Amino acid sequence: MGHGIPERSVHIFSFPIMLNAIVIVLFLANGALTAVPESQIEALQDLYKLTDGPNWKNNTNWLTGDPCSRGWFGVTCNAFNTTIITLSLSTNSLNGIIPSSIGQLSSLSSLALDSNLLTGSIPDALGDILYVRNLFLQNNSLAGSIPASFGNMYLLRVLWLFSNTLSGSIPEALGNLSSLRSLLLSSNSLTGSIPEVLDNLTSLRRLMLSSNSLTGSLSNTLVSLSKLRALFVDSNELTGFIPDGICQLRDFNVSENDFDCPHPACCTLESCGPCSQFTKLTNLVSPLA
Repeated sequence: MGHGIPERSVHIFSFPIMLNAIVIVLFLANGALTAVPESQIEALQDLYKLTDGPNWKNNTNWLTGDPCSRGWFGVTCNAFNTTIITLSLSTNSLNGIIPSSIGQLSSLSSLALDSNLLTGSIPDALGDILYVRNLFLQNNSLAGSIPASFGNMYLLRVLWLFSNTLSGSIPEALGNLSSLRSLLLSSNSLTGSIPEVLDNLTSLRRLMLSSNSLTGSLSNTLVSLSKLRALFVDSNELTGFIPDGICQLRDFNVSENDFDCPHPACCTLESCGPCSQFTKLTNLVSPLA
């Protein structure tokens, strides 16, 4: 005759297991309803309302239930559906302004609102998203200055703001972004000089400042950054000499400026432009046209 566990003991052992299972199910069910912080949901709601959400190309599930559990288009959450980690609404017909409440999406690692119809200024509150690594706002009609608060984004690797109508100077605070690899500010209306603090961006691989109204000189320290591979500062109002360090770059264009002669040996007409103001004025065809 076998000596198994008495039936009463089985029931005693099973009850705590069943109770724990019920507690876990209830916890998960409650979490699914209230997982994402209200402040993050509010930021998304504001963005939808201020950028004509009903007329987006894709607004699937927006403003219905929880952004994570309902799967709002363009929203990605962490594994536990407790916070929003990416927001990607590129080329989605957003038309309006970016709300200041966007800074409440404090856990974002990537924000892509590029190639839309956004207007107005870039909110200072974006600088509150401290852990963002990629920020794409290019190809809009954003105006005003680049917020100095961007210098708070100490993990930022990619900052693309090109093809807007941004004005003012390049903020000195961008020199704090030691992880920055790609800084693209071309085709705006930026003025002033290229800040010397950009010489501190030792992780920088790609710098594009073309088609602005930048003045001053080009730093040899900047063009000689060890990881820099591409530099485009063409179509500005830069003066002085083109640094010899530029010859170490894989790809560069510094033409359509007012640089003095002589140019470094690696220069061509396409990459550096003519060597005098007179010949520059008579060169009617832009190499980038």
